[in-house]
Amino acid sequence: MFKGLTLGLVFLTVLVISSVATADPLSYDEAISGDLAGDLAGLPASPGLIFGSGVNTVSGSFFERADGLNELFDFDSFRFTIPDGLALTAITYAFSTTGTGTVAAAGYFLDYAPYDGLNPRATAFIDLFGTSPVSPFGSQNLISGTYDIFNSILGRSSDGGWAANYTWSLTVDTAPVPEPASLSLLALGLAGLGVRRWRQHKA
Repeated sequence: MFKGLTLGLVFLTVLVISSVATADPLSYDEAISGDLAGDLAGLPASPGLIFGSGVNTVSGSFFERADGLNELFDFDSFRFTIPDGLALTAITYAFSTTGTGTVAAAGYFLDYAPYDGLNPRATAFIDLFGTSPVSPFGSQNLISGTYDIFNSILGRSSDGGWAANYTWSLTVDTAPVPEPASLSLLALGLAGLGVRRWRQHKA
């Protein structure tokens, strides 16, 4: 009985490990795949980007221009899904900015989708004239699910505007699974409960 339960749990673990999504990492570029959403109203109800194992990248460009021009600003937000069996372990943000002003800044929120502005998982305010790349949200370990990175703030100085190219790099790894030794202990515990219940029933 003990042996049967142990082997069964180990077999189940092997099945879980083999069923983890192993899709290639995604690479999304606004210039090729289309403009990213300017706000959450433009985000699709279903997941927009589905990440695979490895370093997924989202690239694009945005700007804030001086008053008097036809198009003054461009926000870039996106929604992504981490499949079952995977976890997001790192987020970095690289950028290159040109401009005539002294201030160029962007604010972002990271949260479960749909983002509601109430209790984001993390926030970032990035100096786009500063050092690149940065880890805007610090250390992250996001389990499988759907998330929003929402760009809701742009800043500039009164003496000019700016334009920036950027690349998000989001590292996705296989989520940890129980070790075989832990599974064996679990199997023994379940077997013990089974024996106890069998003895109580027999009595």
